[in-house]
Amino acid sequence: MVEVQTTHKTMISDHLQAERLRLQQLEDAVRSRGRVAPAKCWLAESHETKNFKTYTYIRLVMEKKNGKISSPSLGRPGNVRHREWQAAIARREALNEINQQATMLGELIQRQENRQECIDKAVRLDSME
Repeated sequence: MVEVQTTHKTMISDHLQAERLRLQQLEDAVRSRGRVAPAKCWLAESHETKNFKTYTYIRLVMEKKNGKISSPSLGRPGNVRHREWQAAIARREALNEINQQATMLGELIQRQENRQECIDKAVRLDSME
């Protein structure tokens, strides 16, 4: 049986509250790790051939507010700037996932609060028998 906590005539699961706290702590931990990449930016490889040799470079592709694309070079794959942007983009994606989970959790908590009367009624009816 799931334990519940009473707050203002509603019952919110301790597990849901704990999950909300866990997601908040996770978000704080991700943000504390460093810069978070803005939306609409990604990494792309570009190849250049010079003197019959092909060189690979990493570009940071960003869509600006006016819709134009800029793509400055970050240098060779694996260098410091490339790794920093990889981490920043990974943090952005992690925060997006945490935010999506928090939204779903909030909707579940709201549904639980809104539908508690239905559950209470069923319990009262069962106890009358």
